[in-house]
Amino acid sequence: MDDLGSSGWEERYREAEERCRGLSMQIERFQQQAGRVRELLTSKLQDMESHISAWRGRAEQADEQVKELEDKLEIARNELRSARDQIDLLEQCCRDKDNTMVDLERRLLEESQQHGRVVNGFESKMAKIKDWVASKLQGVCAGVGLLVLYCNVIVMCLCVGVWCVCSWRAN
Repeated sequence: MDDLGSSGWEERYREAEERCRGLSMQIERFQQQAGRVRELLTSKLQDMESHISAWRGRAEQADEQVKELEDKLEIARNELRSARDQIDLLEQCCRDKDNTMVDLERRLLEESQQHGRVVNGFESKMAKIKDWVASKLQGVCAGVGLLVLYCNVIVMCLCVGVWCVCSWRAN
């Protein structure tokens, strides 16, 4: 044991001390690297948290926009339903008016035909009345002609009678 003596132990002790110092330096470098990694991770974590916060804000804005668009879509759907109802109502009104127009055209045709029959009957009666009036006028004219003739005869007779009376008185 003495062979190893104190110089063997000392040497081993120095080697161990050197290894310890080397290990200490490695530990110190490792701790420095760990500190830098910690700082880098902290910085990255803070960046990630700020990005997450910004993304949350954007997500909330997007949710609000989606809600607004859904509300607008619901309003548009209601307006579309209302417009379709109005279109249906207008189409029904048009069908009703078309039916009314067809009915009025049919009634107009019937009344026109009835009017034509009335006009034909009226024209027929007017022709008969015209013929009757013409025949009566001819009779009246013949009667007037006879009456004029009779008047002339009477006037002549009166003239002759007055002459006769005058002549008779003169005699």
